[in-house]
This record gives sequence, C-alpha cells and structure tokens, in this order.
Amino acid sequence: MKVRPSCIACAILRRAVELEALIDDTHNRERLSILRELVDAVNLYSGPDIEVAELLTVSYRRIKQLAPRVKDIYEEAKKVYLPLALSRAERISEYIEKLEDGEALKFLLKAAALASALRVFHPTLVILEPPSEMDVINAKMGIDDSDKAIDFLREMGGEGTVYYVLGGIAELPYDIMLARKLRDTLGVRVVAVVNSERFEDHVTLADLEEQGYVDEFDYVEVVHSDAASIIRGEAPSVYQSLQNAQLVIVKRGIHVLHFMNNNVETPMLMLFTAYCNVLASAFKVNIGTVNVVFASGQEAE
Repeated sequence: MKVRPSCIACAILRRAVELEALIDDTHNRERLSILRELVDAVNLYSGPDIEVAELLTVSYRRIKQLAPRVKDIYEEAKKVYLPLALSRAERISEYIEKLEDGEALKFLLKAAALASALRVFHPTLVILEPPSEMDVINAKMGIDDSDKAIDFLREMGGEGTVYYVLGGIAELPYDIMLARKLRDTLGVRVVAVVNSERFEDHVTLADLEEQGYVDEFDYVEVVHSDAASIIRGEAPSVYQSLQNAQLVIVKRGIHVLHFMNNNVETPMLMLFTAYCNVLASAFKVNIGTVNVVFASGQEAE
C-alpha cells in the first residue's frame, strides 16, 4: 500500500505520542525540536510511490536517533500488556476445549485478528486491553473467510508449511494458541517470522526466547532488521522463503497493507482489525471490524 496523506499524519502523531511519554512538560522546547526533525524526515517519504512500511520505518529509526529512550517505553508497555494477554489467552484456551476442532480454529482466527487491534501508543485505538473470550464472541466481523481458510489448510494435510508473520507483543499469546492448534490438529509445519530488533511494539526473536515460545514453531525465520514490515530490499532471503510456503499468515494492518502491494505470489491469510480508514477502505469494511481474509496467490496480487 502506498502512502496516503492520513498515513503521514498517523506516523507523526505516533511519534508525538511517544514523545509525550518520554519527555516531561518542562521540556517542551526539546520535544518540539525533536518533532520538527521527525516532520522533516517524514516529508522525504511522502511521495505517491512510497510504501507505508518505509515511511513508518524511517520515522521510527529517526526517533530512535533523536530520543534513544523511545525503546524503553515499549519495553515498559510489554511488562504491562503481556501478562494480561497471557491471562486472557489462558481463559480462551479453556473456552475452546469444549468446541469442535473446526469451531475452535475459527475462534482462534478471530481472536488473533482482534488482538491485532491493540496498538501501544497509537493515536487510533479500537481496544484498550488484550481481548477476552467475551470480547472475541462479541466482536463485529467485516470479512470472514475462516471456512475457506480452514478448508485450504485441511487440504494441505501434514505436507504443508505455513509461514506466520507475527505482529505485536500483546498479540503473541493469541498467535501461539493458533500456531499450536494448526500444528496439533492439522499437522502442518508452522514457521514464525520475526525481527531481530524491535519496531515499536512488534515481537522480536528475544521475546520468543524469553517466553519459551521458540519450540512452539517448527522453525523461526529471523528478519535481521527493525523495519515496520518485511521490506524486500532489506530481507530478500525471507521473501524467497515466503515464496516457497504453501500459506503465509499475516498479522496486523501494517503487514497486511505492505503485502497487498508486495505480494509473494503465495496464498495468504490476513488477520487484522480495521483500525483506520486506510485499512477499512482497502478492504471495503467498516472501521473497527475484525477481518479474516483468505486470498490465493493470484488474488493477493
């Protein structure tokens, strides 16, 4: 997805919210100076041919240079949101035990998509906490291709490999439940795709290791970057791996928008909540809806 004016405003607002969390009100001059530098950097990436992921990556790298402690606020947010997500996910795990495998998979797809709505320090919020089982039950769906996706996964059988592009740290427990279900119920191989360095609140390899989640996957593909998504020029080998997968699961709006415009010619399952008008208009759904979108390789183009 190419940059739209609202994307520029959103990127600047995100950096401004981070500055609010970092700098006391007595340091307004410093805050404004940093924000001015950020605006200059963002303006260089405001052309019609620029990818949203590139814009967000540049703005985040720039604020790390100008205000290095920005990384700390995401580490602190992790301490707040991850334990709550773990607790909510445990209750969901208990809830789906009474469901048949197909219904349990559908519930976990919806839960993973809804969990992506929690974006720490983002100016547009759909949910304020990791979702509970009741939040998942009551969430309004936009596009629901769950049945189509599950049929495709079943046809893959035990021979297929799914690449799972992880999203935010507070989503991780929901992603682990889904990955575990895919492996245990359908017998598919699941490969996690994560960055080596943190972009905002996105999951990193260190998070998987810290939580003991590495063994929940058949393999972990590491993107040696702090980019907002898997940018082809920065991770060509990862793109090649995605090309060889039978299915790619993509979490979060930024990954979804990026792969819409940089598809890997592989069937994709996109799990996201439409938290902004760019996502909503791209898929012709209402803002705030939960979406499970399955697309064949040709449809993803």
